[in-house]
Amino acid sequence: MKSQHHDARLIVFRVYVYVFLVLVVASSTYGVSSSSVIQAKTLVSGGGFFHIYDPSDFTSWYINDQTFILGPGGMWHMLGITHSDPAAPLYEVNFAHAISPNLTSLSGSSGGGGGGWTKQPFATGSVLPETHMWAPHIIYNEGLYYMYYCGGGASDELYQINLRTSPDLYTWTFKEILFEDGFDGRDPMVMNLGSKFNNTWVMYYCGTTPNSGSPSVHHVTYARTSVDLVSWSHPPLIVFGAGSSGSPYGGPNESPVVVRRWSNFYLFAGSWNGYSDTRVFVSNDPFNFGNTINNTAQQVGEMPSHAPEVVRDVFGKWYLSRAGWGQGGLFLSPLTWYDGVDDHDDNETSMPVPVAQPALKPFFNTSLQAPWSSSISNITYSQWIQTPAGLKGGYVYGDAFYMSSTNLPCSNNFIFESDIMLITKDGNPAFPVDKWTRTGSAASIVFRASSQSAPATAGCYVVNIHTDSGGGVKLFKFPYLVLQSYSYNIQQYITYHLKVEVNGSNIVVWFNAPGEQPIAIMKAQDTSYNGGYLGVNVWQGSALFQNVIHSVIS
Repeated sequence: MKSQHHDARLIVFRVYVYVFLVLVVASSTYGVSSSSVIQAKTLVSGGGFFHIYDPSDFTSWYINDQTFILGPGGMWHMLGITHSDPAAPLYEVNFAHAISPNLTSLSGSSGGGGGGWTKQPFATGSVLPETHMWAPHIIYNEGLYYMYYCGGGASDELYQINLRTSPDLYTWTFKEILFEDGFDGRDPMVMNLGSKFNNTWVMYYCGTTPNSGSPSVHHVTYARTSVDLVSWSHPPLIVFGAGSSGSPYGGPNESPVVVRRWSNFYLFAGSWNGYSDTRVFVSNDPFNFGNTINNTAQQVGEMPSHAPEVVRDVFGKWYLSRAGWGQGGLFLSPLTWYDGVDDHDDNETSMPVPVAQPALKPFFNTSLQAPWSSSISNITYSQWIQTPAGLKGGYVYGDAFYMSSTNLPCSNNFIFESDIMLITKDGNPAFPVDKWTRTGSAASIVFRASSQSAPATAGCYVVNIHTDSGGGVKLFKFPYLVLQSYSYNIQQYITYHLKVEVNGSNIVVWFNAPGEQPIAIMKAQDTSYNGGYLGVNVWQGSALFQNVIHSVIS
C-alpha cells in the first residue's frame, strides 16, 4: 500500500507535468496546421480586445474559462475559473464571481464606483467527489439558472460534468453528477437548437478519442442531447475532430462555443497555434462540424483569444471574451459578422438580445443595527453583500469581520444566534498540496467585541463552524485562544444553526444541523470581555448568513 507522502508526491508531480505540457504545447503549434482545414470566406472577425476586469488584489489572480449572463434586475454576472498565480489548474476549487450594471465597463475605482465590474465572494466551492471546478456555463430556463461545469474526477478518464442550480445567481444548489467522460472531458456549453430540431437541448464539450492519456490521441468536440436539461443522451456524438497536438492535455478544441445564425451553426474553439488562438468553423448541421484530418472542417474566422465566450449586450452588440493564465484578468472584443443575417431579428439566432428577469429584493433577516463595519477596508480583498438568500461574505487570506452597530453593555445577558451555510471548503488551496486535503474555511458569529472596526485587535469572542482538521464547532477569543471545541463533520451547502447564551461570564453554545434538535455542545467561563459589539466573520472562504438575531435576557 502506498504511503500518503508517496501519493502526495505523485499528485504534485502530476500538477507540474500538467502545467508543463499545456504550456509547452501552447508555445508551439497547439493543434493541426491551417492547411488541414478548408479556408472558407471569413464570416466573423474580432480583435481590439479591451480590459474589463481583474480579480487581483495585493496578490495576482487569474480568470480562465468563464460565463456571462444578464441576471435579475439587469445586473450582469460573470462566474469563472480562478486561482492566485501561478497557474494551478488542479487546485482551482472555487468559482470567481463579479457583477456589473454594464457588460463592457472596466472595473471602477472604489469597487466599481464607475459602473463597472465589482468583485463578489466566491460563487461556489467544490464538494467531494469533485476534485476541482472548471469552465462554468450558465443558462436561464423557466425561473431557474442552470450552471454546467467540469468537476474533475478520480481519474482523467472519468471527469465529471456536473450541474448546480440557482434562483438568483448568488446561491447555488448542487444538483447532481450528470455523467463522466474523458480524457479530461470538460468545458461544457449548452444551447437550445430551436424549433427545426424540436427545441432539443444540446451540450457541447471537449475531450479526446480514444479516451486515454496517450500523446497520440485526437482532440474532439462531443455533443449530447436532452429534453429536460438533466438527463443527457449516451453515448456522446463526436461532432468535430481537431486532430492531434502531441499531448492529451489542452488541445485545439478547448472551450467550445456554438452559435446559430439563421441556418448556419458556428463553432468557436481554441487554442490552436499558441495559447490565445481561437478558430471558428461553420456548418449547417449542429452535429457535424467536420474534421481537420480529412479536410472537411470549414474555418471562417480566427481571433487572438483563449477561453472564448460569445456574449451579446442589451443593445444587441456581439462580443468575444479572452482570459487565461497570466493574462491579467478578463477582456472583451467586438465581434463582426459577414454572413448577412439580420441582427435585429431574434428568431435568426440562438443568442437573442438578453432580457433581464425581474429584480429580486435582497433579504437579510437580522435584529442587528446598521451601519455595519468591515474589518477589511478594501472591498477588493473582502466582500460583503446582501442577497435574496441572506448576507454573503468572502475573504481568502484569513479573518474578515463584519460588525454591526449593536453594542450591548456589560450588564446585558443575551442570546445571539444565526443560520450559517459554508460555501467553500478552502478559499485558495496552496500550491502544491494534496488536492484531497484543504486547509479549511470557517464562518462565525462574533460577540462582546471591544471595537467595531478592529474586533480581533481589541478583543472579542467567536463561535464558528469550520471544515479544517475534520470539521467542527469552535469557541475562542482574540487574542487567539481556544476555549472549547466540538468535532462535527461540517459540510458545504448545508445550513447549520449556531446559538450562544451569555450570562455574565458563562457562555453556552448550542448547535444543530437540519432536522436535528438544538443541543448544548459547549460550556465555558471567561471574564476577558463583559460587553461590546455583535457581528459575523468569515475565514478563508465564503459563507451565507441568515436570521442573525439577538435578544436580551434577564
